[in-house]
Amino acid sequence: MVRRATRRPCWPILRRLALALTLACAPLWAVAAPLAALGVALGGAADGAADRVTVTFDRAPAFTLSTLNDPPRVVVDLPLTEWRADPPAAGLSAAGPGLARGVRFGLAAPGRSRLVVDLAGPARTSATLEPGAVGVALTLTLRAQDAAAFAAGAAAAPPPPAAPQRAPIVAIDPGHGGIDPGAAQGGLIEKDVTLAHAQALRAALERAGLRVALTRDADVFLGLGARVALARAAGAEVLVSLHADAVPQPDVAGVSVYTLSARASDADAAALAARENRAELALDALFPGVESDIAHALLPRMRRETAAASARLGAALATALASAAPLLPGRPLRAAGFQVLRAPDMPAALIELGFLSSAGDRARLTDPAAIAAAAQALAAGIKAWLAAQDDAAAPQYAAE
Repeated sequence: MVRRATRRPCWPILRRLALALTLACAPLWAVAAPLAALGVALGGAADGAADRVTVTFDRAPAFTLSTLNDPPRVVVDLPLTEWRADPPAAGLSAAGPGLARGVRFGLAAPGRSRLVVDLAGPARTSATLEPGAVGVALTLTLRAQDAAAFAAGAAAAPPPPAAPQRAPIVAIDPGHGGIDPGAAQGGLIEKDVTLAHAQALRAALERAGLRVALTRDADVFLGLGARVALARAAGAEVLVSLHADAVPQPDVAGVSVYTLSARASDADAAALAARENRAELALDALFPGVESDIAHALLPRMRRETAAASARLGAALATALASAAPLLPGRPLRAAGFQVLRAPDMPAALIELGFLSSAGDRARLTDPAAIAAAAQALAAGIKAWLAAQDDAAAPQYAAE
């Protein structure tokens, strides 16, 4: 159940807001971030008899090296890695023999990444790790090899270890919290409504066999960037943020689903995103670099893939919710520039569970049966989306 509203607290001064963000983000720096590949380069050895593929990481990676035949290629399996550079063009090394036809990389399985060097012919491969000017350099040295010897080595190479088959992790983000109560009307506070629904959704997802991470499970403040970072640190494959707005028109009611767009789908969507983002604006001025790493870390291709996956997620959630709650008339599936949806590597959707300014929605948002029904519908929508991702959106750029 949600708590009834008490007198709305006064907002602290800007310095205390800055302190709150610092404290909210403190646990994030203690969580190990994914391995980051800062650059990938192709060059020739000094003697002109070998090609070298050099990958610069932010820290020393744990990796396994193997070769495969028909066609010949070198495979490097890695922990989950953020690729911050485009693949190099083949043939850049005039000094080398041209053994490396191309380099590709990406996600190989949940929690595991892969780099593949396509070979023009059989090659003996050795690997070295050395400190670089920035980070640690993994260098693969490729030298021409007899075809029979290469085939024998490729056949003897053990297959890459299979990723453990574990249920996907879904991050649920109850909007607002702590010093940021969100909307408050009709005796209800948004931060309490969203937490109650998030806890119900967690239970429904766990019953469906999925793992769940809540960005908050108590009445605490989290910055918008911190919510995404917590979801990423938990290894989540998808982020669903829950909200319950209030508007001046008491007849506006129903559930709506938002996905990210640089241009809002309509004026109402733009105004809602502005309200939700406003609490972070002053903090961003004090900490201008908080989200810049996230914004520029991943490839433009990943951004496009994530946006497409988010659009499919939004459609799946809106369809599922239609069976359990009244949808916002006219356009229940919308787009706007919510900060919590901006992670370039994690599909996300924001759900407006209803409007605290509507008496009908207030009754629904506090009714245990209605909360359970909405949670069950959302869990079904998320599970259907995950199944579709497995079938249709498996990454191809890191295939063997």
